[in-house]
Amino acid sequence: MKINDKLAISQYNNWIKSNPIKKLSVTEANKLDKVMRENIIKELNAFSKISSRELMLKYKWLEIRKRMKTYDEKLVDKVKSKMWIPHDRSDFRRIIPHMILISDQFSLDKKNIFGEINSDTYEFDKNLVTEWQILRNFISSSRNDGTVGRQLRYIVVDKITKKYLGIICISGALPLLTAFNDSVYLTREMYQKQFKAGGTLSRNVANGQTIMSCQPFGSMFNGGKLLSLLCSSKQVADDWKNTYGDTLVVVQTTSLYGSSSNSQYDGLRPFWEKLGESTGQTPLKPSDRTYTQMREWLRRRYPKEYHFLTLAKTKEGQNAVREQKNQFIRKCFALLDINKKSRTVSGDTRGVYISRLYKNTDQYLRGEITDKDLIPAFNNSIEFLTEFWKFGYDGDTKSYVHPEIKALFKKEYRLEKTSSAKRRLQSQINRFDDEKTKKINALLEKEWSSDSIDKLVVEFHKLDVTHRLPIDYDWYAPMAKLTWVQVKERYAYLIKSGQTQ
Repeated sequence: MKINDKLAISQYNNWIKSNPIKKLSVTEANKLDKVMRENIIKELNAFSKISSRELMLKYKWLEIRKRMKTYDEKLVDKVKSKMWIPHDRSDFRRIIPHMILISDQFSLDKKNIFGEINSDTYEFDKNLVTEWQILRNFISSSRNDGTVGRQLRYIVVDKITKKYLGIICISGALPLLTAFNDSVYLTREMYQKQFKAGGTLSRNVANGQTIMSCQPFGSMFNGGKLLSLLCSSKQVADDWKNTYGDTLVVVQTTSLYGSSSNSQYDGLRPFWEKLGESTGQTPLKPSDRTYTQMREWLRRRYPKEYHFLTLAKTKEGQNAVREQKNQFIRKCFALLDINKKSRTVSGDTRGVYISRLYKNTDQYLRGEITDKDLIPAFNNSIEFLTEFWKFGYDGDTKSYVHPEIKALFKKEYRLEKTSSAKRRLQSQINRFDDEKTKKINALLEKEWSSDSIDKLVVEFHKLDVTHRLPIDYDWYAPMAKLTWVQVKERYAYLIKSGQTQ
């Protein structure tokens, strides 16, 4: 849908009647443009003087200071206490992940006494919705920009302990992901056809928008890899089908930072495959405060563009504009002629990864086959994916490797041999010399209660000051009470090592 389509014009006319906007004089408009342009350029110039890693940390600091004011601190502490903490080195063996789908409401079909099918609608547990957001804010060092449109949000819980392992958000596809589009659609004409509303790119492709594990589950047990695998699970595909009526055939995502650094999606073939790198043309995002000012500026100066970018819908009820925030920022930069006056794109390339759920996924996306022709690429039950995460190609013991995992093994899959939780835990211990290993084993044998996390972090850090702090330093709530200088000191490892997650 384009801004001048009949449907878009009709929606705009109805909206503007209910939201009349005062027309500005030429002098007023020029003054408003000048102030907005100067504010944006000043901020972009300041951001361009620091590294991308440091900028990501600054975004997070600004977010935490803002969000902490909206949460009850007792609730934040409660959520932290519900995160999975190991009490024994072998606790990962006993994990049984459960994906809780979070939404504002859901419906269940049931038969009445006459055999008729009807649906009852229920309100979801609002506390879980809030807890998902708290986890998103405080366990991820990337800013929480949210998502608009299709989305399946999950809290991943260990069935045995009832503790949180992490969170997932599966959203609509990234339509401008060049490495993906070139790989699947082959020609620009084919891509443009499927890009339109109703095409396979809008219906059958999902994006792993948030895939974050809690700590120390992530750093010590490759927890991020488990959550990555769960994005390809049958449950996600079924939930997508039940919620939106479309068949999910592929999940795409990008590494959070950089294209060359190790990612949690590496070492997971054949479940996840790296296609290449992004172009680095993502807009350099302004702060939330400046972004809010930009929205008001565009609404007053160019109401039709504002409506189309933020409110317009297709006839199917989807957003008329994909990747709304990025497109919105690009439009504002162009209208204010900022592109020639300041750096406006991040310039950072990221690794592009996809999980093809079917062997003939690409043919399906190109419209060459239908649902009945799809051939599953692998066993995507949660049980099988969890087995792979726990023991990988090595198996639980030298004498036993899961037969389906053994069948998937290829000699070139060398990195995959080190991606299991079992291998990760062992490598964490082996990085110390014999004397330090004894001390680490002594620490691991202690009960890891939430009260002792801070002390344990300090002890780990004393043994290896060059290694990222594995536990409490990946809980970002303390940022709210720190100055920017203190934040840079405490989280210096994120800036220097590029381990932002």
